[in-house]
Amino acid sequence: MGFLTAFLSWPAHAADKPPRFQDFPATHIFKGKPARVDVNSSPDARMFRTQLRTQAAEGPDFAGHYKIATWGCGSSCESFAIVDSITGKVWFPPVLSEISWNGWDGDDYGLKFKLTSKLLVLHGSRGEEPATGSFYYLWEKNKLKLIRADIIRTN
Repeated sequence: MGFLTAFLSWPAHAADKPPRFQDFPATHIFKGKPARVDVNSSPDARMFRTQLRTQAAEGPDFAGHYKIATWGCGSSCESFAIVDSITGKVWFPPVLSEISWNGWDGDDYGLKFKLTSKLLVLHGSRGEEPATGSFYYLWEKNKLKLIRADIIRTN
């Protein structure tokens, strides 16, 4: 049960410290009325259209003009999608189709994100993977790119 840290594309000078939200600022903060969700933009969007529409109407909360829409998928489990508040387009990140915080110690579990940052952090587990830890993703070109993983336990 040792502490293992995987560094993927985080600068060497910052290797000892986890990424911070302010290190990845959003370049533009959208303040307009959110676009209607495009349920045809993703194969799964129609299935979750009620959650997507309800939450997207609240406005952006991630990376300047995106909304993180979440819903439960069981005990200690959550699914989510990313909705562009400008275009209404929906993305379901394949590597994070479900997230879990089963086995996570502490109350800072789940997804962490900010309107002003392109960094998304997961404290817990990715889908059915046995590893539990903190996973740091950068939202670039409409994809989440894993930039660091601090694994605290593998089941």
